[in-house]
Amino acid sequence: MRIFTYILNISREDIIGQIAKDFLEIQIEGVKRELQVPIRLPVRKAITIVEPRRTGKTFYLLSLFTKLRDEGKAALFLPLDDDRLYLHPWKTWEQL
Repeated sequence: MRIFTYILNISREDIIGQIAKDFLEIQIEGVKRELQVPIRLPVRKAITIVEPRRTGKTFYLLSLFTKLRDEGKAALFLPLDDDRLYLHPWKTWEQL
């Protein structure tokens, strides 16, 4: 349990930095999706990918991220489903 207590004692910025760092060296393998999402749009808008669960949305985004990274372009992958983003520093694991 000490490792979890340590995690709770670091700042939110450090946690976000660690999550982003975890994906910097990721190498993915799999079947290339036929999905084509326009990256360059004339206006700055969010793009939504809506599909059933477990159909490859995250895999597609990770493959796009690694492609941009390998091309030397600035890219960041921050999974919003990572539990570390939602730990409250004023609570211990026993209180959660």
